[in-house]
Amino acid sequence: MRSSVVLAIAALAGCYVDDRPASLVLCHNANCVEPHQVSRDDTVAALRASLALTGADGHPLLDGIELDLFRHEGRCLFAHDVDHLEDHVEITEAAAIVAEYLRTHSPASHNGEQFTVKLELKPQVDSARDTDNQISCALDAHQILRDAAYDSGQRVEVVFDSYNPAVLRAIAPRRPPDAELISAKLSVDFGVPPPLRIDNYDLDKLDVDVDIAEIHGGWITDTARRALQSIGVELSVWSFDLTRETLDAIDNLSPRYALTGQAQTLRAWLDR
Repeated sequence: MRSSVVLAIAALAGCYVDDRPASLVLCHNANCVEPHQVSRDDTVAALRASLALTGADGHPLLDGIELDLFRHEGRCLFAHDVDHLEDHVEITEAAAIVAEYLRTHSPASHNGEQFTVKLELKPQVDSARDTDNQISCALDAHQILRDAAYDSGQRVEVVFDSYNPAVLRAIAPRRPPDAELISAKLSVDFGVPPPLRIDNYDLDKLDVDVDIAEIHGGWITDTARRALQSIGVELSVWSFDLTRETLDAIDNLSPRYALTGQAQTLRAWLDR
């Protein structure tokens, strides 16, 4: 496994210099053990295996993890969509697994300062009431993580993320206050072009203050990127596959977060 990761880094690195961005590595869909298998996204097995990842020095590989929250038939699932729902658990159970990890691992993150949990509220909700229930489930997960932060004495950052600005507008007044060991941020998924998404929106239609904009380095336009940077939001770069294009985006943008399903390769590239 290690030799294949090293070969992948060598192939991707090209002529990069050693001055890497200090981006935080977040585990996409709680599934970042290589070789990456999409079928394991948002499953308990992948979540546990991803949290267990360590580097050659024995320190944690990750700076944080993404938990998808999918509302379906009155349940708040740790799931990406309607496929294979029988394989998924409630979002609070996934949060409890992360909480137990925080209580039993110190430091819990590669950066040694804080662990980030991104809660992505998936957009498949049918009504304002369902959105309200989805947010309540996200806040329940936040409470579980808050308790773990104080039990472990480690700082935890919870990011409430959505593609739908209406969901973020609904979260904003219910956003938990920051405290010594727990903080909350709002994040918007931005700039996914048609035909991948047909319900895109302009930045001036966002209509809610956010802390983070999540972008794909190969899909966002320079104009949109500059607009986001002009309003002072932090950037998070995500990708399906860790390619030279992805590394270029991380190198050029120096995002606060890099969301990947190939954490071992990205960590080795960032730290080499």
